[in-house]
Amino acid sequence: MRRRVLGLMSAVVALVLLLTACSGSGTPKQEPKTPEPAPAVQPAKEAVFYGGWPYNLPPKSNFQWYSTATLAMGGSPYNEMMMNPFAMYYWDSDTWEPMLATDWKMDAAKNEVTLNLRKGVKWSDGKDFNATDVINTLSILKANSHAVWRYVDKVTATNDHQVVFHLGQPSTIALRYILKTQPVSSAVYGAIAKKVQALFDAGKAPTSEEVKAVMKEMDTLQPKEFTVTGPYNIDPATMTEAQMTLKKVPTAWQAQTVKFDKIVIYNGETAAITPLVLDKKVDFATHAFPPATEKQILAQNIRVIRYPTYSGPSLFFNMKIYPLDRKEVRQAIAYAVNRSENGMVALSSSGVPVKYMTGFSDNLVKTWMNQADIQKLNQYEYNPTKGAELLTSIGFKKGADGIWVDDKGKPLSFEVHVPSDYADWSASAENAVQQLNKFGIKAVVRGVPSSQAPTDINQGKFQIGFRLFGSSVPHPSFGFTADLVTYNQAQHANKTELPGQNYPLKQKWSGGDIDFNAMITESAAGLDVAKQKEIIGKTALALNELMPIVPLYERYTNSPALENVHVTGWPKDGDPILKNGGGDNFVTLMILTGKLSPAK
Repeated sequence: MRRRVLGLMSAVVALVLLLTACSGSGTPKQEPKTPEPAPAVQPAKEAVFYGGWPYNLPPKSNFQWYSTATLAMGGSPYNEMMMNPFAMYYWDSDTWEPMLATDWKMDAAKNEVTLNLRKGVKWSDGKDFNATDVINTLSILKANSHAVWRYVDKVTATNDHQVVFHLGQPSTIALRYILKTQPVSSAVYGAIAKKVQALFDAGKAPTSEEVKAVMKEMDTLQPKEFTVTGPYNIDPATMTEAQMTLKKVPTAWQAQTVKFDKIVIYNGETAAITPLVLDKKVDFATHAFPPATEKQILAQNIRVIRYPTYSGPSLFFNMKIYPLDRKEVRQAIAYAVNRSENGMVALSSSGVPVKYMTGFSDNLVKTWMNQADIQKLNQYEYNPTKGAELLTSIGFKKGADGIWVDDKGKPLSFEVHVPSDYADWSASAENAVQQLNKFGIKAVVRGVPSSQAPTDINQGKFQIGFRLFGSSVPHPSFGFTADLVTYNQAQHANKTELPGQNYPLKQKWSGGDIDFNAMITESAAGLDVAKQKEIIGKTALALNELMPIVPLYERYTNSPALENVHVTGWPKDGDPILKNGGGDNFVTLMILTGKLSPAK
């Protein structure tokens, strides 16, 4: 427009000069001046958010959302920016941010949750999002024995934009399981969903060989990219060993709300991301930075944000290995490791030692346990003498070399299996091993890549392993599941090829018999919170006594947040949104709602 106006002005000036020259006046003829060229229009600067997360390039990874090798970046802030859930949760205010669902209603009389789906949402392939996608997603989740089916027993569509979940097991957390579901595209998964649903209609269980065969068929799907509902999607053409780009999806329903044109993800664990952080190329990273690195970050005037993750590293035991199956041995280990020292070595002030040893976050104990039960908890304060007394009480003796020998005459000697590329866990493992050796249990670290570690644990190829206790979800049942179920699959899903911890979930303790699997379900069952507290208390006390895992420290983030370089609008310290757990990452929420903006 500016160029057109200048052109018209030049034409008018030329015409006036020509008429003046023709009038015969004595005014000398003047040549028209050449107009100044219009300044070139500069293209708008791209708004880019820079993050970090480890990934593998295909063929080690793929674009199949449910694959164990998926590029979905589960647990990262970026997962739900690609595949939206129905809603995300604000922990401090106990409220929800509607996403693929605009509203919902729980009818306690009918044991139903009705979701109204957002209209006008399109998949990144241009197809409309509707109730069929939801129904198909739930069929696949049922085949995968997803936890939502602990509580839901039927899902039906009232129309294209309304879905009803019937609760066979009413629960205060059923709503969370439902609202955090991420529907997948029927264009990709519809055929598989129909096959498994037909088997369910014929009376086949998720654990049946027929259903397993269909799910193996799903594993062969090889989409060339994700089909998503969110405003960002991985651009396969940008993927290198160093970085990849999440491009903006222009047709996404949140496309006009989000402020960034693209998100660049640098590849790598802590060691790879650290120099990029220090060079101010990364805006936000959830990696656990060791104390020395944190000092360097702060010295660069880069802000560090701390918020609880409601979980942390724990010693997991292979109960098939004697004498790790004896509670006294595990209790002795709990006494033998100074958790304050361990957390400090790993993460400085972000490694907060676990106090209550319940298997879920100390931040949730006073909310979900009665004071009388809290007072009964053994806090396993550092006391090697008590640990030694426990081992002696079951017939163990110290050898001449200072190493404990069990009642069968075998020295206590174990490998501690840890992801070698997790800097904080590696430091924690080294420290734990040093403390165990000092106590008289011979231990060595066996480091493996983080990509391999879960497979080893699931297959029982470990002795003592590092895995997460607790959960970044605001109910203890999720923590109990992480402690006793996630890596104990043969005990809860008849997956004999994945024995994991090899820990029977039916146990005896001083309070009598306990079925942990049933208690996990009951701890979140019904709508009576007082009843839930009673069950949570009993479960926590049994776990506290039997010590199937030994929690070490609860991780608080030390996340660098680069201010006013690429991004502005970071929350201030003490902002309620920083109470959110990783399952509702505050960065995800702030980008999707437009509260984080590009710096000018």
